[in-house]
Amino acid sequence: MLLSALVVATALSQTPAPRMRVAIQDLDLDRPEHVEILVRRTRAASRDYCARHIAVVTPDRMGTPAVCERNMATLAFHALPDHARDSLIRSGQSRRFR
Repeated sequence: MLLSALVVATALSQTPAPRMRVAIQDLDLDRPEHVEILVRRTRAASRDYCARHIAVVTPDRMGTPAVCERNMATLAFHALPDHARDSLIRSGQSRRFR
């Protein structure tokens, strides 16, 4: 299954931060190894994104980047197309995005 690139828009503050992007077009989320790749990509993207934009995304949590990273991973999960999100739920791996 080919999916277009996943884009997570941050609408969490008055000063908009750039979008966080996680490439998923090459993944088949019915395959466990591809789910693992998505988890790794999402964690890396969240970590990098929050390192640059934590002051905009979670300004009240500047000293705790894990809050920003967890929130961005959750937003990424919810931004997935329905069929991709359903595959993750069926696999039991959706909890890894919370």
